[in-house]
Amino acid sequence: MDQSGEAVPAPGTLHRFLNHPLGSVGSVVAAMAIVGPGFIIAIALLYHLNEPRTPPELDQAAIIALPILLVAVFVLIRSILMSDGTTAPNWGGIDFFYVRRRRWAQISRLRTQAEHQRVQHLAADPVLRKYADLIRAGQHWSDGQIEYDLDPTRLVTCIHIRRIERAMRDAGIPIRPLYGALAHAACCVDGPRLQARFEITHPVWFSDDIAGDRPYDPEGAGIMCSEHGSGIWLLHPRDAKPETPIFPTLPH
Repeated sequence: MDQSGEAVPAPGTLHRFLNHPLGSVGSVVAAMAIVGPGFIIAIALLYHLNEPRTPPELDQAAIIALPILLVAVFVLIRSILMSDGTTAPNWGGIDFFYVRRRRWAQISRLRTQAEHQRVQHLAADPVLRKYADLIRAGQHWSDGQIEYDLDPTRLVTCIHIRRIERAMRDAGIPIRPLYGALAHAACCVDGPRLQARFEITHPVWFSDDIAGDRPYDPEGAGIMCSEHGSGIWLLHPRDAKPETPIFPTLPH
């Protein structure tokens, strides 16, 4: 019976043969003891079948490799058949397709249950209910992002960008912290207006042509600090919609 209470059928001989718990070191040793001599013997056989004369060195190597191969195969099969099969499979990658697949399925179910309980908890609170609706709609909201959104005084960026983050929050721009000292603002930025208002100088810089991590990634936009690795990622102009806010806003 596994951790979820489900009955697990006892493994048979074939399963034990495919899933013997040799471990990573044992797997390497077994592979060397079988594949190496097997490779030498295969080359010698191909020479005998296709060439009129086989190099004497290869024949001698095959004669030495044959008993090693036979002993390795015998020991491997004997140890597998004598195993009770109760240890976690770890032979030939079967661990990934068998035990880990079941384990990740259990973890996925537990995560789904935990997230469902979390959404129910949010929905039961009048202040947090809107976040439950957003999560149900497919958005991701961590507890830290919710706390940031509820507290208009919170800031996550470094001292060089903090005044811009503060101005964005005061202007009602939707901002969500990402990780570390990075955040994402759901707006586009007008470069000349930004420079005129905040007089940006090193180490802060703005660009809507930031190269992606991979060659085929589209360019990004952001206000970054090269000294602290802090910044505010922005919506790129190509992704803007008619209702997308532009920061800084024009004075009334």
